Amino acid sequence: MVGMRPVVSSSIRAIGYDAAAKELWIEYRSAAAAYVYVGVPARVFAELAKAPSKGRYVNLFVKPRFAARRRRPPRGAARKRKPARPR
Repeated sequence: MVGMRPVVSSSIRAIGYDAAAKELWIEYRSAAAAYVYVGVPARVFAELAKAPSKGRYVNLFVKPRFAARRRRPPRGAARKRKPARPR
């Protein structure tokens, strides 16, 4: 997995980019698995990193143009748990 960097977003936890494979990696807050978008130019990753609304940028410029696949964390990797809701 590529190095992920946290971002300020209500829908996205972290992003990463593999320049050799042209893969954009996105960890959504609502999913345990990362999504890998293939064939993504470095320019798109740079624009996403600078976008004031990461979720809006992904919805407008990434999802409609690039195929994605879910990438599950390796077996035995610690899973992030959501904090318990107060009752």
